[in-house]
Amino acid sequence: MTGLRLLPFVSEDFDALAGWFASPAEAVLWGGPQVAWPLTAAQFAAMLAEGDAVPPQRRCWSAWQGDAMVGHGQAVYDRAGGSARLARIAIAPARRGEGLGGPMLDALLRELFADPAIGRVDLNVYTHNRRAIALYRRLGFVPGALTPGAVRIDGQIWDGMVMAITREDYVAKLI
Repeated sequence: MTGLRLLPFVSEDFDALAGWFASPAEAVLWGGPQVAWPLTAAQFAAMLAEGDAVPPQRRCWSAWQGDAMVGHGQAVYDRAGGSARLARIAIAPARRGEGLGGPMLDALLRELFADPAIGRVDLNVYTHNRRAIALYRRLGFVPGALTPGAVRIDGQIWDGMVMAITREDYVAKLI
């Protein structure tokens, strides 16, 4: 048992999360090409503001173990389409390799599938991020469409891939 708990991401968490990314490439790996590095409180505040709508368009969480923030995750909702997109998933650099990613993602999926409007959860992942892809597969995500040349960073071109899991497949893994 990891003792992991999800809490709403709040402004007091901004500095800790920003410190997890030491380069533009690390920031893009986490947040996609829409984020600017260095990450700023204004960027985080804009993400949180998307949660002010009713119902929220985006939700942001921090994962905590004891008194330490060890992870972060977000979800963007398409309730009309019956889906949510997991985004900006990260484990604190000092805590990577401790097996926290699976429990955090499972907690995020429980949150998302608790909403009866959500029947599918998808995410984007860069194809060179093999550890993340392996974790998503273990959790039941299925690879989907490829996006060649999804982003160019530091002279490199990264391909992207969509992965998805349905409510039915998620529930079947729990049984």
